[in-house]
Amino acid sequence: MFYQKIQIIIDYINKKESFDKTNDLDINYLIKLCKSHSMLPLLYVSLKHYNIELTEEQETFLSKQYKNAIFVEAVQESEKKLILDSLCENNIKCMPLKGSVLKYLYPSPELRTMTDIDILFESNKSKTVNQVLTSLGYKCEKSGGTDDEYFKPPFLNVEMHRIMVDGNFEQIADYYSNIWEVIKPVEEGSLLYEMSLEDFYVHMVAHVARHYAVGGIGFRFVFDEWIYLKHYENVLNFDYINGEFEKLNLLKFAENFKNMTIKWFKGLETTELEEDMSKYIFDSGTHGNLIHEQSVKILLGKDGANNFKSNKFLYIFRLIFPSFKYMKARNHILKKIPILLPYFYIQRWFYALFKKNKLAVQSIKGLDRYNEDKAKELHDLHEKSGF
Repeated sequence: MFYQKIQIIIDYINKKESFDKTNDLDINYLIKLCKSHSMLPLLYVSLKHYNIELTEEQETFLSKQYKNAIFVEAVQESEKKLILDSLCENNIKCMPLKGSVLKYLYPSPELRTMTDIDILFESNKSKTVNQVLTSLGYKCEKSGGTDDEYFKPPFLNVEMHRIMVDGNFEQIADYYSNIWEVIKPVEEGSLLYEMSLEDFYVHMVAHVARHYAVGGIGFRFVFDEWIYLKHYENVLNFDYINGEFEKLNLLKFAENFKNMTIKWFKGLETTELEEDMSKYIFDSGTHGNLIHEQSVKILLGKDGANNFKSNKFLYIFRLIFPSFKYMKARNHILKKIPILLPYFYIQRWFYALFKKNKLAVQSIKGLDRYNEDKAKELHDLHEKSGF
C-alpha cells in the first residue's frame, strides 16, 4: 500500500509506532519524496522522535530545512498579522485562508509549510489594498482576475484574493459568489472574518478537488484532511457538509478522498481505487505536476478536437490564446471593457517570456513525452474518483 512509504510520518502524527524498525529505512528516498511534497520539516521531527540514525550529511540537510521552516513560519505569521491589522485599520473586510489557518492544528505550525500567505478581501477595495501592501514594503507582481500577487524580499509571497475560486471552475465559483453573506466576523464589530468549521472544511476539500482534477495534489493535502477531521471529529456536522458537497457536485469525490485518508491513518487496507488515487497523489508532488496537468487539459478537449494529436495542437493554441471566458475570469475588467482583450494577451505573453519562461518552454516541449493511453488512464481515474 502506497501510504506505507511514509508510515513513519503517519505514526508521528498518530502518536504511535507501527512502522517496521527492523528494516532499514531508505532515508535518502524519504528525503527526496518529502522534498517534492513540501514535508521535510515533518520528516525531520519524525526521524528524531523515533531516534532514527542519520548520516552527517542527512542531519545537516534536514536540520537546516527544519530551522529554516521555523524562521519562515515566524516571519510569515508576523507579516500575516501585520497585513490583517492594516487592512482592518483601513476599513477593509478580510479573512486568512488555507494553510495560514490549518497550520495551527499541526503539532507545531512550522510543520505545515506555506509557499505564500492567502488572504480574502472585499473585491471593490483593490486600490486601497494595493496602497496598504505597498506601504508595508510589498511590490505587486501580478494584478487582476482572481487575486493580486505581492512579493517582499527576501521570500515573502502574499496572494490577495478578491474571490474564493477563479471562474474556470464555474460551479464552485458560483457557490462562493456571496461569500461575505456566509462568513462571520471573529467578534462583533470586527472587520476580520472567519468561516464556520463546516464551511472551512467544505472549502478545503473543494480546493483539494480543483488541484486534484487539473495537475494533482501532494500527500500534504491528505495530512491536512486527517488532522482537520481528527481535531474536529466530534464537532463537524456532516449532514450540512454533505449537503454543500451535493450543491458543488463534489460529494462522490469528497467521500472517496475522506475514505482513503482514514485508511491511510488507521492502517487499513485500501481498495483498488484508493490505491490508484494514492499513487496519483504520490506522483504529483506538492501542487501537482506538469505531465498530469497537460494530460488532463489535452484530453478534456472541450473545443471540438476529437483525437489526441489535434488536442495537442489545441492545447498549444489555447496556451498562447486562452479563451475569452478564461481571460475574463483572470481579468475582471474584460467583463466591462472586452476590447481590452488584446492588451491582456500581450501582458500574458510578456509574463510568460520574462517571468515564467522556463515553465512556458517546458509546457510546449514536454508534450512529446505524453502517451495517449496513459493520459486516458488518468482521465478514467478522475471519473472514478468522482469527477
